[in-house]
Amino acid sequence: MPITVYHDPYASLKDRAEFTANVLRELGYAVTVAPVEIDAPTSVTDLYQIQARLGWVPDYFLPGTYFDSQVGCDVTTFSHFCDESIQAEATRARSLRRTDPAGSLAAWAHVDRMLTDEAALVPLVNRVGAVVVHPDIGNVMTRAGFGPLLSQMWVC
Repeated sequence: MPITVYHDPYASLKDRAEFTANVLRELGYAVTVAPVEIDAPTSVTDLYQIQARLGWVPDYFLPGTYFDSQVGCDVTTFSHFCDESIQAEATRARSLRRTDPAGSLAAWAHVDRMLTDEAALVPLVNRVGAVVVHPDIGNVMTRAGFGPLLSQMWVC
């Protein structure tokens, strides 16, 4: 089966797309890599088999925020992935959030395993950061993807 891996026109994404293509070639697939413009219409992007994207950071860290924006069936997402059985489990997980928080997290973990089994998204990067501060700096807080909250720090 011939496969085309598309990427946004950024050098780092081209490298990721090439890496993905090489892995697929090692598995025996005929793979090409092609750039696509960021503002390409959905009539073009709907044809993509595999896309290398920059990524996304949610406004707040709840499992449903990730699910809805990336692979949920209720809205159009760039992945165009929709599985009704996974959507049903996500809806159940969301409904347990206030009455059974532990059960909600367990249900979201099940959603995560279901998505992994379907290979709905394949992360190519895990962004991990560190903040190094002087011992006299207190109340150091960070927000993933955005770095330290400078307004919350104080000096001893």
